[in-house]
Amino acid sequence: MEHSRHSITVTANNRLARGLLAKANTHAEAEGSTAWERPAILPWGAWIHNLYDELVLAHGETRALLPALAETFLWEDIVAEHTTNDPLLDVSGAADSIQAAWWLLCEYEVPLKAVLAYATAEAELLDRCCSSFFQRCEAMGLLDAARLTRRLCAAFEKGELPLPQEVLFYGFDEEQTPTRQRLISTLERKGVRVTHGAATLHPVPGKRVEFDNGDLEVRSAVRWAAARLMAEPKERVAIVVPQLAHQRGRLLHELEEALEPHSLLPGAHPQRTLFNLSLGEALSTAPLVHDALLWWRLAAGATLQHGELLVLLRSPFCADAEEEAEARALFGRELSRHGRPEMDLEAIVALTERCAERSAAHGKVPPRSWLSGLARFCEESQKLATCVQPAARWRRALRELLATVGWPGERALDSDEYQQMQSLGEVLDGLASLDLGL
Repeated sequence: MEHSRHSITVTANNRLARGLLAKANTHAEAEGSTAWERPAILPWGAWIHNLYDELVLAHGETRALLPALAETFLWEDIVAEHTTNDPLLDVSGAADSIQAAWWLLCEYEVPLKAVLAYATAEAELLDRCCSSFFQRCEAMGLLDAARLTRRLCAAFEKGELPLPQEVLFYGFDEEQTPTRQRLISTLERKGVRVTHGAATLHPVPGKRVEFDNGDLEVRSAVRWAAARLMAEPKERVAIVVPQLAHQRGRLLHELEEALEPHSLLPGAHPQRTLFNLSLGEALSTAPLVHDALLWWRLAAGATLQHGELLVLLRSPFCADAEEEAEARALFGRELSRHGRPEMDLEAIVALTERCAERSAAHGKVPPRSWLSGLARFCEESQKLATCVQPAARWRRALRELLATVGWPGERALDSDEYQQMQSLGEVLDGLASLDLGL
């Protein structure tokens, strides 16, 4: 369809939105355009949140949208409050289940009291927790994600939101949930042209091939994809991998070897311009973030294994890491000789002080910058040990704690590391949202 400023395409998921946007851009380029307005193509979740933002600006919506992280902690707090007599209960798991049930109740417009018809302990707990959640949100003036669509329906009915001329819902199942159908029906009743589109399927012949092991299967799939791309460079090829999280490392190596072998050379930084993986790595596994988490664990009173201590000693994300590289490597040998398998911050400080004295006695220069950073870190950690303050202030405190050791170091971060640092910053910024729900 033609996209105008008064029309919008809403897709069932992010991937469909990206695909339609790419096609629209390709079409504009083919017509010779050098600049064009970005088509209004959004997945359902982004569209709903954009409408809420418009409601805040256009009508002055007074209820704040409860952030996802704050909602998670709020559910856990409520479940813990109502299950004090069950010490073996997994509060986090129960909170996830009850939160999912609340979303279904809201999405399918089922009255909360209807669950009591089952007359079970689980139904009673669900009723109590959901009632408490609703009352707390109302008392704090918060709107949770499960009730957002209903609020937008009311806003369109009352004329609090501007109406688009046309909305195309693309890639959705034929049967919508009652709440989504209510929103669509409201738009139609208000004169909006609503159409539905299905993702185009292209049936192709296929064949089943068996392999002796998983490694050979992954390698063969990648070689097959590479051959297709060599024959048709403009073709898009997808490899569907069950349990991608477990296969990710193996698949990534095969893809780099087949499509970007230069990235495997020593010192090379992979660009990955020819392929992408739909499942990214957990942020906590990135070295820059992993080291930050180790420092925070230490400050919280946890013990570190000896290998984790050596990771912090040799980390490139501390002050003067390159300048003291040799001294830190030698100092690591001293720590290995005299350290214990696991140590907390106090034991680590005592160990490093003893090892520094031994090094100096033998004419070796200890890593003074790292040691002074550790001392500052210990001092600041002790101040925070008994500190009670709002989550927003903890965000600043955690940043300042890393600054005592010079994180993220002096060397220029590469593109991946910079994005990881930005993502960690966004996680810290999310801490401030906890003040809303707790």
